[in-house]
Amino acid sequence: FSEAARRHSSDRTSRSRGGDVGWLVRQSSRTHLEPEVVDAAFAIEAVGGLAPPVETRRGIYLIKLTERSSTDPRQLAEVAPSIRRKLE
Repeated sequence: FSEAARRHSSDRTSRSRGGDVGWLVRQSSRTHLEPEVVDAAFAIEAVGGLAPPVETRRGIYLIKLTERSSTDPRQLAEVAPSIRRKLE
């Protein structure tokens, strides 16, 4: 996957990283990707899964989910020791 991206991708932002666009946040304006590409990435159910090709005005995207992280807020008791160390 990464070798194909390095050779054939027209996306200069991710081509040098083997097609890796980094972390995506749903409904964020901080991405250069079209909304349909982000939606397809979030529709992938499991890490390692592929989305069907997504065609946009900028080209065709092949999307593979390589990692997922929850954005659920953590409890203060869970993060308090880390915050305390940083403040000290």
